[in-house]
Amino acid sequence: MDLIGPLLDLLVQVGKFVNFHNANAVKDRVMDLRVMYDQEMAKGENRDDALVYSIRAELRHICQLYCAHLERPPTSG
Repeated sequence: MDLIGPLLDLLVQVGKFVNFHNANAVKDRVMDLRVMYDQEMAKGENRDDALVYSIRAELRHICQLYCAHLERPPTSG
């Protein structure tokens, strides 16, 4: 079962709700990966290992950003 498509869909949805200063950059990178994946699937090609690596790296990056965000002290408004 190919989980790359659903994983990218999940990252797109997460990117929509991320609440930190570079949320748009994260969302844009994930959307670019989604477009690349869709193009590969449309051509009927097998998964590109570089694309899989990029997806994994972006997922790791998003997790690191969330961890850093959670470690910040709350701000009083």
